[in-house]
Amino acid sequence: MNRTLCLKILYGVILISLATIVYWSISNTNKDYRLVTSLFIGLLLLIPGRISQYFYQDFYTGRKYMNKNDLDKALYHFLQFERCIEEKPWEKTVLWMTWSVYTIDILAMVKHNISCIYINKKQYEEAEKYIKEALNIDNKYPLPYLNRSIINMANGKKEECINNIEKSIKLGMNNSKVDKIIKNMQSVYANIQSIE
Repeated sequence: MNRTLCLKILYGVILISLATIVYWSISNTNKDYRLVTSLFIGLLLLIPGRISQYFYQDFYTGRKYMNKNDLDKALYHFLQFERCIEEKPWEKTVLWMTWSVYTIDILAMVKHNISCIYINKKQYEEAEKYIKEALNIDNKYPLPYLNRSIINMANGKKEECINNIEKSIKLGMNNSKVDKIIKNMQSVYANIQSIE
């Protein structure tokens, strides 16, 4: 079983457990205090998102602009975020509050996103540089292999393209309905978290 599948299962178990705890807490509260209890639990559940919004603002803004295909603004924010994480590596720990599925390292994630921008700009050498950096940080991250396959295809390297797609699938990126839902949820979450 690959890490991506383990993380998907773990987050599913956490969500079901949280829902059960919330339901139990509210249903076992005196009827007069249920509204107050519900509001308190709701506010408590918002705390991790506010923390990640504070520390990862440039990341979310970059994702928002990337979703809008405004690549120059997205690149600016991702490079700002990359510099910030490299200067303050302790901020990587905030990632655990964001429910990351494909990697456990935010620096690998931002380098992957930067490579996406360079691929869209058809600057493949620069994209490959960021893919290598992302994989040096986390070689079990399936998305950079997918990006590398795009570069391989653009350069006419069909066999290498297929090998990279197979690596990505082996590491958990199989473009399933769950993967599509995760991608859509991440886009929505980035739009919510971005202040710009």
